[in-house]
Amino acid sequence: VVDVRCTETARKVVFERGRAQFDVVSDIARPFTVTAGSQTIVDIGTSFDVERLNKKVLVTLIEGRVIVKPVANVAKSLTPRLPRFTVLIPGEELVAIRSARPQIKRVNLTRVTAWERGLLVFNNEPLEDAVARVNRYTDAPLTVDSSLEGVQISGVFKAGDVADFVSAIT
Repeated sequence: VVDVRCTETARKVVFERGRAQFDVVSDIARPFTVTAGSQTIVDIGTSFDVERLNKKVLVTLIEGRVIVKPVANVAKSLTPRLPRFTVLIPGEELVAIRSARPQIKRVNLTRVTAWERGLLVFNNEPLEDAVARVNRYTDAPLTVDSSLEGVQISGVFKAGDVADFVSAIT
């Protein structure tokens, strides 16, 4: 779910829910920004992936460069704990949770972008995050029992094949 606003001076996306890849042509006269939760991504002509997953925002740089910075009101309330901005290089992923310092890690871009090919790849991932991703592809969302908190899963699943996912994790 996104809200897109393009004017003569700016290209702005407010990212509410889900996951998307943006392939952007640089235009200094019309900067491209994506605001997702507590983070704003400023594009410098590139390709990047943005995901809102439970309380996290994940920004993965595929190619080029992006600047990620806290949304203005978040930055003011958390200063000096949060950096003013972070520049990502290809293969880096920024993971932001509203009240914590963002973490940056190296990722496997083939795995991260597998969703574009219809695959969901989990590598020792919290069950609740995996279920949130699986639920994007079904009209009958799954729920995770609280007794399963902390369970990690790994596997490759076809997006939309909820029965196979449930069979594998049970």
